[in-house]
Amino acid sequence: MKFIKYYLIVVCFIAATNAFAEQKESPKALQVTSQQSTQKTEVHEKILSDDELMRQLILSVESLEFKIKTQFEDLSSLQGEERSILGVQLLELNKDLGNKIEETIKQLLKMKEQRGSVEGYRVSIHRHLNRRNKQLKKIYQFMVLSLTELSKKSTAIKINERFIFEQKMNNARGIVSSILLSFQNVIDYKKALSIDSDHDVRVLSSLLVSISTDLSSRLKLTSTQIRNKKNEISNSGESGKKDLEIELNALNERRKGITEGLSLLITLMQKHELDTTRLSQLLITSSGTINQQIFDKDVITGLLNQWQDEFEEWLMLNASSFVVSVVIIILILILFRLISILTGRLLCRALDSSKVKISRLLRDFFVVSIKRFVMFIGVLIALSQTGVELGPLLAGLGMLGFVVGFALQGVLSNFASGLMILIYRPYDVGDVVEIAKVKGTVKEMSMVSTTMLSFNNERLVIPNNNIWGSLIRNITSESTRRVDLVFKISFDADIEQLEKIFTEEVNKVSAVLTEPAPTIELNKQHETYLEFIVRPWVKTSDYWATYWTLNKAIQVRMNKEGIPKLIPYALLKPLADKA
Repeated sequence: MKFIKYYLIVVCFIAATNAFAEQKESPKALQVTSQQSTQKTEVHEKILSDDELMRQLILSVESLEFKIKTQFEDLSSLQGEERSILGVQLLELNKDLGNKIEETIKQLLKMKEQRGSVEGYRVSIHRHLNRRNKQLKKIYQFMVLSLTELSKKSTAIKINERFIFEQKMNNARGIVSSILLSFQNVIDYKKALSIDSDHDVRVLSSLLVSISTDLSSRLKLTSTQIRNKKNEISNSGESGKKDLEIELNALNERRKGITEGLSLLITLMQKHELDTTRLSQLLITSSGTINQQIFDKDVITGLLNQWQDEFEEWLMLNASSFVVSVVIIILILILFRLISILTGRLLCRALDSSKVKISRLLRDFFVVSIKRFVMFIGVLIALSQTGVELGPLLAGLGMLGFVVGFALQGVLSNFASGLMILIYRPYDVGDVVEIAKVKGTVKEMSMVSTTMLSFNNERLVIPNNNIWGSLIRNITSESTRRVDLVFKISFDADIEQLEKIFTEEVNKVSAVLTEPAPTIELNKQHETYLEFIVRPWVKTSDYWATYWTLNKAIQVRMNKEGIPKLIPYALLKPLADKA
């Protein structure tokens, strides 16, 4: 106390002396004609300003140090809520002190760049940094004591209050982590000011190793407790499951706080070149938390060796039961595979012998779907032998199906169109059709597309969505087909002779059906010619042969009997114009 008072009196005296000196200098004395004198005065004023700022910062640091010391002495005499409130205030003051020291050091480094020599201030800040280390050590010891007291109360905490209790413990662990960071900041400040920090490094390194040993043990214990609690939940009834889940949530919260603290420890230990391989392995295996050391060769090797040892240990304990389970699973899959094949064959025979005519694609779809459904049941039964719970698995598959369905809307649209084609059967494999404005023979059909061969042997794959939304023309779906021939005849031709020629030539073709009877008629009378139609009926397979044969035979017969040829209109028009 006396030291602080004396120090304040001295600082006030220095400030008053500087103020008096500034007032003593008249404005006229400062008006120098040369530019060099003006620059020296500006530099002098700037140096005084920096010194004043530095003195103010140091005073602020000392004031905060004094407050922390006073409140820390009062903290031991308080209990309950008052002690907690004072503890929060103490932590805020400690945070403010850290910020103020950082600001002071930045100002000192700035002055050092401008002036070079700041040894007096450097010694003063060195003293404050050492003092801060001592205060941090006291606060750290107080927080460790508080954590110990909290841990002793954990067994008496009610089940529904355990999660909140673990949150309080994590808050306390977070404060300890911030204190460790403050220790590291002091070391960084000393290095920036070229102050020896070897002793601080040794103290902090020893502290980090000690804390890491404690946290790693707690993390192992908590991870084991979490696994045991999960087993209890899976084996318990619905009545006691709620309390177990509350306890599991509290354990997960505890593990969260421990892993966060351990992650910070690993970062700080790496700064001081301490071995963190085992800690990183423990962090990854126990909580799944991955840090930058996952790419370290030693960590990867250690993890692989650990997993290998755990697998070998598990295999030694469970080899016999594992072999039996594998054999049972294989037998189940083989059995259901045979059942699916037998079911598919029986369904094929039933559909083939049924009076209901269905398309080949629909038949294959039914058979494949039934076979896959049987195998799906077999896979589920095999998975149940491994201890997998089918309820969550089916729920997950349902959610996955929804996501996949949303992502593959176009494919599902084609699938729906393919299903409509299966049901209404507008065409089948082997039919000659005109779909999506192209003609060809259907070669393959699936639930999403139809494959055709055009008449010039081009392979065409058409999405079913394009087919179902357009005109579908099935040329060969019916057993009989009408051949449509149109002949343009001159007005000079003998109509009765023409009808005789058409009738005789149609009757000569054996493929022409008598029922329905062929149609041979004068269809239209145009300005320059007559239009005759010849429409015999044939089997669908004889269509093109009859078309070509009959068309050629009628033309040859008309030429042979001298039927007048039709003069093209393009030639008739110039003749009419001349006339």
